[in-house]
Amino acid sequence: MNLGDIVQLKQPYKPSSYEEQCYEIILQLNVHLPPATILEIYKNWSGFTHGIIVQIINRDLDNKPTSVSLHLYNPEMGLIYLACPDRHPIPTYVVFQTQELELVKISTETGYLTEQEKHA
Repeated sequence: MNLGDIVQLKQPYKPSSYEEQCYEIILQLNVHLPPATILEIYKNWSGFTHGIIVQIINRDLDNKPTSVSLHLYNPEMGLIYLACPDRHPIPTYVVFQTQELELVKISTETGYLTEQEKHA
């Protein structure tokens, strides 16, 4: 795993504070949904399922990453994990252990390779 690689989380990440953040983001976008609708969307939502590696935090003795920071997203719903300080959404990251992740796409200078393409 390296910077820019796309990973899938073995267990979706669903922060408890995200309901409030979703509401803030929807308000920011001027989408008029009642709070009950936003709550229902949140309850049925599985969470963030994928991430892009933005920082390698720790490595083992063989120089393999053991923990990384991710920008999280959910491709199914087109959501990225945002922090909303002062109602200004900005992408934020979350730290994961690499054993919690599966490599999906490998970053290259010209785009992405799947794991199968890398070994072909």
